[in-house]
Amino acid sequence: MQLREVMSPDVEVVRADATLQEAAQRMKARNSGYVLIREGEQSLGIVTDRDMTVCAVAEGRDPTTTTVREVMTSVIICCFEDDDIAAAVRCMKEQQIRHLAVLDCNRHLVGVVSLYALAMHTRDEVLAGTAIRWPA
Repeated sequence: MQLREVMSPDVEVVRADATLQEAAQRMKARNSGYVLIREGEQSLGIVTDRDMTVCAVAEGRDPTTTTVREVMTSVIICCFEDDDIAAAVRCMKEQQIRHLAVLDCNRHLVGVVSLYALAMHTRDEVLAGTAIRWPA
């Protein structure tokens, strides 16, 4: 099975100068744990709900003034839409991440796949347990 079959093509994106509150509102509206950060056509990073908690709330930062640029992870790990699911799972385990950007053959962002989505689509109980327990 290829990633294009399980990825979410509807990617939520915010500007780097968006506040954490704006990003959190987008996450809540979509029932998602992440947003990608872009400036024009350039992807700059990703912010997860965990980033917000560990990097901002724990440090006492104000979510109405702190920007996503201040807490984002600036390295976006990617796979291609025609990659096999097993390759994506290996990549996620090696990098200890839960979300993977998905690119087309022209290196354009076409979606995101989560560890949870991979576990649910493969019905792999071990992978599902990993998705629930993983501290990343």
